[in-house]
Amino acid sequence: MTLSQNSFPKLIPFKVYNMDVWEEGPRYLIKFNNGLQLKVTESLRNLFNYMDGTTSIEDICTMVQKNHDGDITINELTELINEHLLPKGILVGSEKKASHHSAITFRIAVFHASHLKKVSKYFEFLYSWGVLFLFSICFTISLIHYFLQTNTEEIANTFGSIYKFSIAILLLLFSLIIHEFGHIVAAYRYKIQPRDVGVGLYMMRPVLFVDLSDTWRLPRGQRVVIDLGGIYFELWIFIFFELIYFISGYQGFFVANQFILITVLYNLYPFLQYDGFWVLTDALGIANLHTRTFQLVKSGLLGYLFLKSDYKEQFNDTIKKMNKHYKIAFLTYASIYFGSVITAIWFILRYTFYLFKSLDSFTWGNAKGAIIVIIIVLIRTLIVFTLKFNRSGGKKDAK
Repeated sequence: MTLSQNSFPKLIPFKVYNMDVWEEGPRYLIKFNNGLQLKVTESLRNLFNYMDGTTSIEDICTMVQKNHDGDITINELTELINEHLLPKGILVGSEKKASHHSAITFRIAVFHASHLKKVSKYFEFLYSWGVLFLFSICFTISLIHYFLQTNTEEIANTFGSIYKFSIAILLLLFSLIIHEFGHIVAAYRYKIQPRDVGVGLYMMRPVLFVDLSDTWRLPRGQRVVIDLGGIYFELWIFIFFELIYFISGYQGFFVANQFILITVLYNLYPFLQYDGFWVLTDALGIANLHTRTFQLVKSGLLGYLFLKSDYKEQFNDTIKKMNKHYKIAFLTYASIYFGSVITAIWFILRYTFYLFKSLDSFTWGNAKGAIIVIIIVLIRTLIVFTLKFNRSGGKKDAK
């Protein structure tokens, strides 16, 4: 199905929400009845308002130019409709359920978060200032106790016991489930309906997730609270486990807490799409920061390093459209992001060199283990970068 220039395009019902973001001009979240959400500029929002089935494409262009000082031709609007809007299923006559574009692949929805709405209300008090003050005291005491009790020999004994190690892993999994519940409770506190809760793969690693796409309609501060809600609840589990360890002396709780601290630190890393990234994105107010950063780095590399003129022009146009302060924030993040990618590649190469150097003699018998590890690492890295180069856009998931 395609529309001609004489057609009267009509969008399916949608709602418009103001977005609290740091961009040139206002931004809006358009939520369609088929589940699709688009983050758009004011000019595109005005364009959508005229697609009501009573106005032709030619008249829409005229009205946009007359009423909003817009500049769109009939051919451009026809191309926009046929190439971008029709495939998304948001025009009457071409309706279809929106596909989910996310950094998480092989998504399996286990249940809908609405099943936890009632129980979530009993935990919303944890986000009050009084409880937050109590949390800061309890966490500080628990963390001090944790470091005072660190004993590498006992930890080694736990890792050497399959039973104790299995218990520690099960406790960690419990904390990860509570982590996702923390996001859900925070979302309901701000009257946002979380969507699917499930499992999937991110960066070739299994993860739990909660679909929090609707949080974009909230102010930045509330979005940050939801972003940190998972870590906040997980650290309450850390406090609880540390208390049980203090009372019982059972080493499994201590090791589980070690795993929890590692996952918390990993989640705070701002250059992968974990909680720390969403905190940074929402605090800065830059929508699709990760995708846009990767596209900027990609166009810069292909344009200047591989001398591809189209990508070079795309890179320069993107930079020119940014104001001074936005450009500083965006390019700083992009530079650090690019540096982290180069560092990761360097570590992979260094690790590869170390494996081969550690071999007494290079024979298949000696080297097969190292070669298998290297092949797995290289394949995983290649798959990750291939997926990133081919992926554009994405919804907000908490992990």
